[in-house]
Amino acid sequence: MQYRNLVRNGFLAIALLALLAGLAGGWERSGWYLPSGSALGLLHGPLLISGLFGTLLGVKRAFAVGQRWAYIAPAVTGIGTLALLAGAPPYVGAGFYVLSAAVLCSVTLFLTLANPTISTGTLLIGAVMWLTGNLLWLINYPLADVEGWWVAFLVLTVAGERLRKIAETSPQRGSDSLIFFAAGLLGAGAQNGLMTDNGAALFGVALIVLNVWFLKYDGARRSMKVAGRPRFAAACILLGSAWLGIAGGAFVALPPGLTPAGHNLALHAVLIGFVLSIGLGHLLIAMPAIDYRRRTYQPMLYLPLVALHGSVAIRAVGDVLESGALRQWSDVLTIVTLVGTVISLAAGTNVLRDRRVREAVAAGT
Repeated sequence: MQYRNLVRNGFLAIALLALLAGLAGGWERSGWYLPSGSALGLLHGPLLISGLFGTLLGVKRAFAVGQRWAYIAPAVTGIGTLALLAGAPPYVGAGFYVLSAAVLCSVTLFLTLANPTISTGTLLIGAVMWLTGNLLWLINYPLADVEGWWVAFLVLTVAGERLRKIAETSPQRGSDSLIFFAAGLLGAGAQNGLMTDNGAALFGVALIVLNVWFLKYDGARRSMKVAGRPRFAAACILLGSAWLGIAGGAFVALPPGLTPAGHNLALHAVLIGFVLSIGLGHLLIAMPAIDYRRRTYQPMLYLPLVALHGSVAIRAVGDVLESGALRQWSDVLTIVTLVGTVISLAAGTNVLRDRRVREAVAAGT
């Protein structure tokens, strides 16, 4: 058991390292001076998409499968991340990320065959899009042609997880068709490229469709009536889905042929406003699957939530006005978000020593 804990903590440490390095790269691009900042700036996207989310989702999916071989996915992602941070050529990290994505696709296919639902099917489509993006990066496609596949991977992963919750609580007709319609548009937009007007428009419409889907079918509005963790998680979902709609509108109304502001605004609205917001609301449930520690809800979690969305709002205004100062203030609030999240989680942490309790909590029951 100590060995397993060591391995899980190792995955968590690598994900945290990828987060800090990826954010440092983003800060360098915003105008901050950091040692080795220029190198990290070039790896900003890969480290956050694959190094952070790829590792964490790999661990979570491996736990769901319950097979040791499934942990190859986060292990290989970790190796790729460490290689990139050690100064290896990008193709080395990309190669490890491709292998990790291929294993994640196999794990997700295993889950889909065992439980063929719209939820697992959506997760599988998302994993395939991550693999596609990594393959394109490996063969030296520009990051601008790759980012659509990576963003689609995260968006569909969130949608697939929420589909599972909807199916368990209040299944509704019409939900599935909207998801598949949006997934098709995401794929078409990613294929055409987010830096093309056509690709941006297709991708933007997909995000708007998903925004409508969240508002219509997700039970977050009902959960706002329940105090404590349900209300906090619901607030994270509703605020995140709002940014999804804003991102879609930016892609459609401000195509890259007109201005780069819409592209930058949309990407940060999706990756920070949507993905990180919903991830923050899901942390209390997801973290036990990684380190076997139960997190109890703490009202102070609203501090990082407010800081997170404040940073996205300031960043959006900074992108529209092309203001480097506002982008830097957004980075400051991002630091507040990270620190506040760590403190809040630490304040409500309990070690789970009984195996059956650990498994039940990690499964979200």
